[in-house]
Amino acid sequence: MPKRTNEFQQLVYLLKKQLAGDAMVTESKFLRDRISGLETEVDICIEVTTAGHGVILSLECTDERRKATIEWVREMYGKHASLPTNALILASRSGFTKGALATATGLGIATMDLQHDDAEVVDRVLGSSGSLWGKVVEFRPTKVVVTVQLPEGKHERVRADDDIHVFNVSAERVGTIRGCVEQAFQHDGLRRSVIRDAIPEHTSFVVEWEPPKFANVALYLQWDATKELRLIEHVRVEGTFRCVVSEFRLNHGKLGDVSISWGTGIFLDQPAILLASRPRVGPPLLTLHLGQRIVKREKRR
Repeated sequence: MPKRTNEFQQLVYLLKKQLAGDAMVTESKFLRDRISGLETEVDICIEVTTAGHGVILSLECTDERRKATIEWVREMYGKHASLPTNALILASRSGFTKGALATATGLGIATMDLQHDDAEVVDRVLGSSGSLWGKVVEFRPTKVVVTVQLPEGKHERVRADDDIHVFNVSAERVGTIRGCVEQAFQHDGLRRSVIRDAIPEHTSFVVEWEPPKFANVALYLQWDATKELRLIEHVRVEGTFRCVVSEFRLNHGKLGDVSISWGTGIFLDQPAILLASRPRVGPPLLTLHLGQRIVKREKRR
């Protein structure tokens, strides 16, 4: 039997997974009924170990446009009475009737609903933007040219292969040209500037590194004819470049006591869900779930 889900259930699941820490969060998990022995599907299960004992927190979600009723609360209570659920939370997109809330409280069931966005919530989570943009930048070096110092103040440019070794002033190997290039691309300042300025129309790049160093040590090549060390004064790296920009149109709201923003988009040619949250305690969180898309609820006729 395929696992069932809907937009609201997915949202609750992704939020709980984001906030779970060391707990294991599973969507559409089957628990064994103690009386019938049958497998029963639960929307979301959170499993933790406390003092050596396993604890199961189960969540049931309803995506209905009307408020959850007393009948639904009682139905869920009866469903979990013979399941290994230690604590039950009921989540309703549209809230609960007064009777349903009173019934849940009397039965020891926690409740949560999705409150719609307002200016304060949006500003707390991500500022006033209606979208969040994701950017991925990929570098593929194809050509490396080094400039070395020769006697009598002369210089020579040399096309360098990836596996050419470089040395320190004591003729000790400190790495390869490939390693030098990788170090250059790992530099925080370079990455930030390239990502900031990159646009999808860019297809190639040039990076010049002067004076090149590896672990803060000057670099040398061994000259083929004499094996003498020649100081590398300059490195020029050319290559292909890819910049992918994705827009996530955001919805904003509050789920329980957590302010959230979420949206879907295409990221690295895959469907993706982005979720940002600001819990009451702790820093804001941002998670991108690749390979997932929101399952839209069907319109009722």
